[in-house]
Amino acid sequence: MDFTLVELARRIENLIRPGVVAEADYATARVRIKVGGLKTDWVPWLTSRAGGDRSWWAPEVGEQVLLLSPGGDPAQGYALPAIYRAAHPANASSPDIHRVDYGNGSWIEHDRASGKLSIHAAGDIDLVAGGNVRINGQRIDLN
Repeated sequence: MDFTLVELARRIENLIRPGVVAEADYATARVRIKVGGLKTDWVPWLTSRAGGDRSWWAPEVGEQVLLLSPGGDPAQGYALPAIYRAAHPANASSPDIHRVDYGNGSWIEHDRASGKLSIHAAGDIDLVAGGNVRINGQRIDLN
């Protein structure tokens, strides 16, 4: 097979590959991904916002991700978190539920069908407002 075709086949194979976070450098927002026998150089992970509004939800070592490599070069790749698997299954089963579970037992869940928002904190809750705080409801239980 011609060298050019072999190189092209390798690059196509490397465009999108599942892998596992092998190392994380949270100070620089970079991870190294293990894909088969390969461990990438440090690559950034994708997030939902990174401008004036920013989000931070760092992938963890052992978490399954997709390695996206434009041009087929993993050194120029990006990590796209995350993929459910047996060790870390989905935490809801309805398209109406948006739920976030935290490793310490805290969780937040919104059910758009019912409109209910549930928050469970394993520790304290701090609410800080630069203005007024209003609590309105048909019934307020303070127990």
